[in-house]
Order: sequence, then structure tokens, then C-alpha cells
Amino acid sequence: MTGDTTTPLINQLADVALSMHQEHSAEATVESVLGYIKTAVGAQYAGALLFGEKAAIETVPGSDDIVEKAGAVQAEVGEGPDLAAIEEAQSILVSDIRAEPHWPHWAQAMAELGLRSLVSVKLSTRDRAFGSLTVYSTHPDAFTDEDRSVVEAFARHVAIAISTSVREQNLNAAIDSRKLIGQAQGILMERFSLSDAQAFAVLLRYSQHSNTKLRVIAERLVSERTLPPESD
Repeated sequence: MTGDTTTPLINQLADVALSMHQEHSAEATVESVLGYIKTAVGAQYAGALLFGEKAAIETVPGSDDIVEKAGAVQAEVGEGPDLAAIEEAQSILVSDIRAEPHWPHWAQAMAELGLRSLVSVKLSTRDRAFGSLTVYSTHPDAFTDEDRSVVEAFARHVAIAISTSVREQNLNAAIDSRKLIGQAQGILMERFSLSDAQAFAVLLRYSQHSNTKLRVIAERLVSERTLPPESD
């Protein structure tokens, strides 16, 4: 990227921030910004990897197909810049993949995909890592240190948006659990003429004795109108 790009970048980041506020999941947040990133640095491909269930690394929907293949290669060989960016908490610029000495197995596979250069940036806030954001080109020396800074700027905005999305999802889950437990308490109160505190104590006892989460006990009572048997 050459020339004065400050104003266009500011405008693009403003558009990104607006689009991210309209999304409701981490995946949708990242997907909405990939097109902006490719345009900003002249990349041919862009994509992201996010931590999934049990710390598995998953390609975000909306990433280019070749990015999904690149992510699969890194998972298979256990090496590569995306994994390194996540582990080392720093961005990585590879000017020529074919000449990259750090990850030889990865480099060979990437060359077979026709990829020659990239920038990979960790998606994280101060207290949590979410994955990595990467742009690719089929040409060597396609990206500069300035391009790396631009991708880092996008990544910071994306990470903050993801963090907000995750907090909102957790909050909504907590609210749903509270409502569900309240419904279960109401059933017990009506059926056995219990007070609010007594009904909650019953739910808690069943949860402890059956080694089952309180929310699961409440969900079963609400849906099936029964409680699980208490273990000895």
C-alpha cells in the first residue's frame, strides 16, 4: 500500500465499526469485516480462525475457501503463522512463503495452494485471545509493514467487537437461565405450596444430589414437569 492512506483508512474503520455494531455473534462480526480488510491492503484472500468448542480452531464462515484450506493445513501439520500469531501475541508478515524457513511443512503445502505472502494478526483483547485474522496474496512481497499496521488496526476493532458480542451472549444466557429457574420455582410453589426460597432450595438439593447443573434441573421440570431421581 502506498501514498497517503490515513483518511481512507479512518473512513473504512468507521464503516467497520458501524457494521460490527449491527452483528450479534463473533462469527458474523468477523465475516462482516473481511471485505473491508482485503480492500484496505490489496489482498486477494482474507479469513479468520476462532477458538471453538474445547479450544478447537475453526475457520469463520465468510472466509475465502482457500483460507479454509490454509487453516486446515496448519491444523494438520501443527505449524504456521496463524498458530504462531495466536501463541506469540504478535503479528507476522511473510514476504515469500516459498522461502519461509520457520514452518517448512506448512510452507510446502501453502505453495501448492498458490499462496506466496501473508499477514497474520492475533485477535485478542487484554484479557482474552479469540483467534487470528489473516490476509493472503498469490504474489511474493505483496504486503509491507504499513499493511501489517493496517491489518492490526482492523484486528483491534474486530477483537473488541467480538469481546462485546461474547459478553452479550453470556449475559443473555444468564438471563435465560434465571427466567427458567424462576419458572421451575413457580411450578414447585404451586404444586407443593412452597415459598420462593423453599422452592429454590428443592431445586438446589436435586442439583447437588444428582450432580446436575441447576439450569438443567429447571429445564427438565419446566418441559417435563418432573424432577430427576436423587442419587444416594
